[in-house]
Amino acid sequence: MSQVSKIDALEEGVYALHRGSTLWIDYFPALVGAGPGQNVLAITFTERGNSELEGNGFGGGFLLGNGFDVLAIKSTSYLWFEELSDELVAELQRFLEAGSYTARVAYGSSMGGYAAIRYARAFRVNRVVAISPLYDIRLPEDPRWLEDIPALQRPTMMTSEEVMPLCEYSIIFDPVCPDLLQINRFREILPAGQIHVVEIPDAGHPAEMFLHETGILKDLALSLLLGLRKDLQNYAIDPRTSPTYLNNLADRLFVSGKPGEALEPALAAHALDPDNPENLTLIARIYDDLDESAEAERFARRSMAIDATSPHRNTILVHILAKKHEFKEALEILEGVISLDPSIEHSHELYADLSAKMPEP
Repeated sequence: MSQVSKIDALEEGVYALHRGSTLWIDYFPALVGAGPGQNVLAITFTERGNSELEGNGFGGGFLLGNGFDVLAIKSTSYLWFEELSDELVAELQRFLEAGSYTARVAYGSSMGGYAAIRYARAFRVNRVVAISPLYDIRLPEDPRWLEDIPALQRPTMMTSEEVMPLCEYSIIFDPVCPDLLQINRFREILPAGQIHVVEIPDAGHPAEMFLHETGILKDLALSLLLGLRKDLQNYAIDPRTSPTYLNNLADRLFVSGKPGEALEPALAAHALDPDNPENLTLIARIYDDLDESAEAERFARRSMAIDATSPHRNTILVHILAKKHEFKEALEILEGVISLDPSIEHSHELYADLSAKMPEP
C-alpha cells in the first residue's frame, strides 16, 4: 500500500490528493484484504458528462471490491483532462513513486479511456483498459465533439511520446461506428505487440453499455486489467439481449437506406426498453420513411412525452405533422424547439417555411 502521510485523510479509507473546481483526485485503499487485484493500483478516469466529484470514480466500487487500491481522477468539465497540469502530474508521480505495488493499471471509458492511454507513460502503468477511447476530438473526419474543441488549450491530445514501453493496451470498441477512425490513429502509434483489441459491432459509443447489458462488463474488465487477453469469444452471449445493440443495428440499417430491415431490431429494442426516447424517435423516423404516418406520429409523440428537452427529437414530430399539413401544431412545437436552443439555424428556417404554408384564417 502506498504511503499517504503527505495527503489529507478525509475519512476512513478516503484520502484527498487534489481539489479543484472541476477536478478532484482521491486515493482509496482496497475494501478487502485480499482479491485478484491485491497489490495492484488502478488509476481511473471519469467519462465525458460526469457530474460527480465525490465518490470513488469510474468503476471504483467494482475495483475496490476486487482488492485493487484506486487512484480516482474525476473531472466534471469537457476539457478532456487538460486540468492535469505538468505540475499536478509531477505531484502525482511523486505520490506513485512512494508506493510498492506489483503493477499499476489505468481504466476509463470514452473521455476517460482517452486519458487512460494519454497518461499511461506519465504514471508508468503496466496495463491500460480503455473502452471506446478517443485519440483526438479534433480529427476532421469525426466531428462528434465539435462543441468541446474551442475550450482546449493543448495543440494535440495524443502523440507517440505518451506511449508507455512494454505497457499492454486493451481497447474495446465498436468498429462500425465512427470510433474506428479514432482507433486507427491509436494503431499508428501503439506497437502491434502491445495492443489487444476487442471489437463489438453495433455496441455504439461507448461500448460500456453493451457490456453492462449483456452481463460481461465486470469479468471482461477485470480479466484485461489482470493481463488476461479475453475477447467476446470467451463469453456465451446473445447480443440481442442488449437494447443498445439492437438500437444501434437499427440505426445503422436505417441510415444505410434499409428502413424495412431496420424496423425489426428497432421494435425489439423497444420491447426491452420501452421508455427510451432515442429508440422511440428512431422508430418514428423508420415508420415515417415507410409512409406509415399514424405509427410515426404515435412513436414521436411518445418520445416527446417522455423527454421534451431534445430539439432534435422534437423536430422529428414537427416534420411528421407538417407532412400531414397540421401546420398549427407543428409551429407550436417548433416554437418550443427554438426556445430550447435558439442557435439552431435550421429551426428558424423551418419555422419561416411552415409559417408561409399556413392557410389564411
